[in-house]
Amino acid sequence: MLWSSKGALAKLAPPEAVLFDIDGTLCDSDSLHPRAFQVMLQEVDCFQWRGSNEEYFFENIAGKHNDDIARLLFPNDFPRGLKFCEDKEAMLRKLHSEQLKPLKRAKDHTFILEDSVSGIKAGVAAGLLVLGLTTRNPEHSVLEAKPTFLIKDYDDPKLWEALEELDT
Repeated sequence: MLWSSKGALAKLAPPEAVLFDIDGTLCDSDSLHPRAFQVMLQEVDCFQWRGSNEEYFFENIAGKHNDDIARLLFPNDFPRGLKFCEDKEAMLRKLHSEQLKPLKRAKDHTFILEDSVSGIKAGVAAGLLVLGLTTRNPEHSVLEAKPTFLIKDYDDPKLWEALEELDT
């Protein structure tokens, strides 16, 4: 059940951390994604990947969910595609670990602003308050991830109303 914005953020006061969708926004990780795919696809000798063809990555893979990537790269072997995506995520985490450092803040004073379904699910699973944005995915997809509440974008009055509650 989606919480109303009224009072949701006020419970976090004083906030210690606000986590934004970091990947490619606050951290320049865009080059890590095609690199992870390049390494992984060469290991499985995938015909779609040609050397370091970042153009193919950005046209066909970037921004897609792992299920869709699995079907695209392994159309005749979906389970193999899912396993590939799991391994690719592990490779990406390894590459990220070299650039990102953990943030040590109390989770009861932290909230997340996220637009990806997987990011929202991760925040919810971690027990954090998650504000889901519908800037990239359809509202019904974002709602299925069970964010604390939903905002259209950073100009949404519900966001600013909730943030003002932190000052009171």
